[in-house]
Amino acid sequence: MADAFASDGWGAGVEADIDLKVSGGRAAVRQNRAMRHPSDSYREGVVAAIPLAIAVGAFGVSFGVLAAGAHLGGAEAVLMSATTFGGSAQFAAVAVLAQGGGVATAVVAVALLNSRYLPIGASVASVLHPNQLRRFFEAQLVVDESWAIAHRGERPL
Repeated sequence: MADAFASDGWGAGVEADIDLKVSGGRAAVRQNRAMRHPSDSYREGVVAAIPLAIAVGAFGVSFGVLAAGAHLGGAEAVLMSATTFGGSAQFAAVAVLAQGGGVATAVVAVALLNSRYLPIGASVASVLHPNQLRRFFEAQLVVDESWAIAHRGERPL
């Protein structure tokens, strides 16, 4: 194995490990992941998220049915989806309100369910962009499912 410093094709040098194997007079070069085009990682992420997207769609339909059963209007259901961070928290809030519970009880249920994002947020904080506005928008994408997909294949601590 040889260490090499090569251009990544986008004007920046990338350090990479290169395995050179000679077999039958032909040389084969394998490069590690550092030499791949960024769109390859993006494509892998999209493919990994397809089953998640299907589940999220079914989840949205289920929430719509529950919200309609709790006599929430379409605008209220959409507003709750836009403002309630976790899907489980949406279901809990609608269930509390449908059973006659108060808004304060629903808010406490939502806060308790969403408290799981504290350790998740701490685990991804180092990879979010330092610009506060961009960091805010990136953080909106950190949910249980995206965190799990991003950490698949990692060994536990």
